[in-house]
Amino acid sequence: MTSTLSEAIQRLEIPSFSLPPAECRTNRLLLELSDIRPWGMPLPRYFFDTYDGHRFIADSEGIELKDIEMAKAEAQSALPDLARDALPAGDQKTFIVSVRDEAGQVVLRAALSLIVEITPENSSN
Repeated sequence: MTSTLSEAIQRLEIPSFSLPPAECRTNRLLLELSDIRPWGMPLPRYFFDTYDGHRFIADSEGIELKDIEMAKAEAQSALPDLARDALPAGDQKTFIVSVRDEAGQVVLRAALSLIVEITPENSSN
């Protein structure tokens, strides 16, 4: 039986984290909006939180991107780097990038699973 990415992510034990109170986020957003470029509104800021099965790292800086499609491309390109930096010690590991918007809402999740299987004829058992 196959499961969806959302179901697989829900089964993982991802540590929870808390966002600053709404008024702090609002004040920060107002400060960022005051930095309006002469040619128009600022680009939306996206935050890329990562989880490698052991460590959860919340992105506190984020990056400005044109739209969610660019955020999707950034998340997808980050996954191989995460896998390279933390190769699995066991037979399976899942890497997750959760993308949050400026309001702190998760708008996108991308995951990469690495699975190592030894074929039965090469097993030492």
